[in-house]
Amino acid sequence: MELDFPLFDFHAHLRGAAPVSSPELKGGVYIKELADLMEPLTRQVAGICGMHFRDPFSRFLYRSINEYAFQEITRVLEKYTVKLLIESMDRSRVAHTVVCPIEPFFGTLDVAEAIGQYPGRFSLFASADPGKENAIEELESAIRNHRVAGIKVNPARKGATTQEHRLFELMAVAQDYALPVFFHTGSFPFEMHGFDDARALEPVIRAFPRSSITIAHIGWDQHATVIELAEKYLHVSVETSWQPPKVIRTAVDRLGVHRVLMGSDFPLLQQNVAFENVVAALKPSEVRSVACRNAQRLLGVPS
Repeated sequence: MELDFPLFDFHAHLRGAAPVSSPELKGGVYIKELADLMEPLTRQVAGICGMHFRDPFSRFLYRSINEYAFQEITRVLEKYTVKLLIESMDRSRVAHTVVCPIEPFFGTLDVAEAIGQYPGRFSLFASADPGKENAIEELESAIRNHRVAGIKVNPARKGATTQEHRLFELMAVAQDYALPVFFHTGSFPFEMHGFDDARALEPVIRAFPRSSITIAHIGWDQHATVIELAEKYLHVSVETSWQPPKVIRTAVDRLGVHRVLMGSDFPLLQQNVAFENVVAALKPSEVRSVACRNAQRLLGVPS
């Protein structure tokens, strides 16, 4: 497709100078050197499986290799620093990327320092984990000291009453600063995301009608639930990573082209794949909205 507009990737990750921090897993056999050699094949297989096989049996199979997959994600996040993301952006013709920390792997301050040397290429969504006792203080400090464009909530929900209360406090901070909010969703293979039922987000969405809320991955395996939620609440948008063209097409048809944003989840999925899926799903005029204009408007980035 010929491009006469800049591409915006609304969902990517990278670490800064600090190494990736993750829990130690016991069990399984993982050889990093072999994983490095197999990365092109592993990435292709993971992309195909992740976008097309999300039924209960497939999720059971994914979780059966939980230790290996977790180690592989840690390896990839360790490898792909800001330099490799910039190279991917240039290669994939992406002008601007939203970068989200992933706790416990790496935090907001580390990411902010990494992207600071590339003005205009990135927007930072600060991490907001309702499971952390000092989450409010950390978020407000990040907003005061860095160019924070939004907040990313991952895990999306927690079970304890204090954690639920803290989530609403985080949302109130975002609302006070007029920052958009980005929620992780999807029953991904790891038992580390708290409650992964997207329906549990409805009380939060309903309580903050003036906040711009985007739901990541269109819910992945829960895309039907997420699209139904977004139909009910007009301040909710969805982001396309890990979805095949048919789901992206459905989201645009049911929500309107102005509430769907292209994302890749880089480095776990590649930016060129994310764009190819959008192009395969949509008309050229719709691609311009989903891959550019919607993110420009939400982020306040000038044309």
